[in-house]
Amino acid sequence: APKLDSPKPNALDERGRAKVARFIALDPSTRLNIGFALALYMGLREGEICGLRWRDVDLERGSLSIEQTIGHEGSRWYVKEPKTGGSRRALFIPDVLIAPLGERMAQVREEALAAGLSRDVLPDLFVVGNTDGTFMQPHYLSSRWRKAADALELVGTQGKRPTFHDLRHTFATSAIAHGVDVKTVSSMMGHANAAMTMNTYAAADPDAK
Repeated sequence: APKLDSPKPNALDERGRAKVARFIALDPSTRLNIGFALALYMGLREGEICGLRWRDVDLERGSLSIEQTIGHEGSRWYVKEPKTGGSRRALFIPDVLIAPLGERMAQVREEALAAGLSRDVLPDLFVVGNTDGTFMQPHYLSSRWRKAADALELVGTQGKRPTFHDLRHTFATSAIAHGVDVKTVSSMMGHANAAMTMNTYAAADPDAK
């Protein structure tokens, strides 16, 4: 039988990336914009973003670690281990995200205290979750991104409206296009090996070509 072509990443080009960056910068510390930024600037999966807790974020050192993700079975969502050993990883936080994360942490701390919660509860709360301890469901993050992408009239390199996962593709194609070595990008993405990264992203960005 004829071999089916693998779907190509529908990443954003430089102009599209800049448009999303400007949109995020309008109000960078909201839950949704923090979520969008973690995908655009760090390549995190939506489940990893929703599963990120404050105890896994170290703003003084400028790093975070992926220790869990959000999975689902049917309509039930739950916290689980990362999908592979490589998916559990430590990452440096880019400068553009340090201040928004700090502002978000301060907001969460105030909301927790206003709700009568102890200061000790902060590490267990989810970064883009709620002060009652619940996490944001990944499909909600994706659906809100679709509305933002429609409003911004974004078009990816494959001529389609970019999905939330395409922000992750955008991070990888941009990193490779700007000279980051494939092994490093593979490690940051949580891929099993560098060959997967190379085959998927190395020729995906028209600006690089």
